[in-house]
Amino acid sequence: MPETLRRTFFKNVDLSDPFFDSLKNQYEEFPDWFARKAEEPVYVIDSDEEG
Repeated sequence: MPETLRRTFFKNVDLSDPFFDSLKNQYEEFPDWFARKAEEPVYVIDSDEEG
């Protein structure tokens, strides 16, 4: 399962990904904080696996 680290911006990250569910559940302001970060860089790991 090859993975790739890449640099992108918060605005390109899908906030509806289940990865963020616990943060959204525990921190009501998380979506607002995330939106304010829109133009800031972030590193993500992409997997070649679907799902």
